[in-house]
Amino acid sequence: KTKAPAEPPKKIVHTISYSWPYVDLDTAVEEATYIVYGRVTDISKPQLHEVIASDGEPFREYHRHVTVEVISQLKGENTDSTVLFRERAGESDDEIYIVEGCKNVALDDEILLFASEHGTYLSPATLIPVVDGVIDPIEQMRPENISSMRSGEINVFDYLDAVENKLGTE
Repeated sequence: KTKAPAEPPKKIVHTISYSWPYVDLDTAVEEATYIVYGRVTDISKPQLHEVIASDGEPFREYHRHVTVEVISQLKGENTDSTVLFRERAGESDDEIYIVEGCKNVALDDEILLFASEHGTYLSPATLIPVVDGVIDPIEQMRPENISSMRSGEINVFDYLDAVENKLGTE
């Protein structure tokens, strides 16, 4: 008799839900500690961080440290060729951590990131995937002054120019 291959152990899935603030492009530009377009070069294993929720109860938060090689940085004090941000969620050998409404990054992904002082994105809308040099941000993250940017895909450098113009008017 041939023995069937053993099934890999099933992973425990944790789904986490946050109440995200509404963030539009003007708010993101104003509140971001740094704004970076870059490529993901390293992702740590998920790490546990316990915080105290607004109701005073302890809350377990999982995150991964993501290293991003800077292609263009529009805001922030960083002078290095990389930035580090904390991505909520991730996957370990035996568990998967999913945050509703968030996309997880992968190695070699290109992203546009509006990050908080804590090294996390301001909301899921402020972590924008870049595919073949274009982005497709949700409506509130689109510049209102460029009519071609109101729907569909936008060249990432045209978008960066629009963000830079907003930074110049702060």
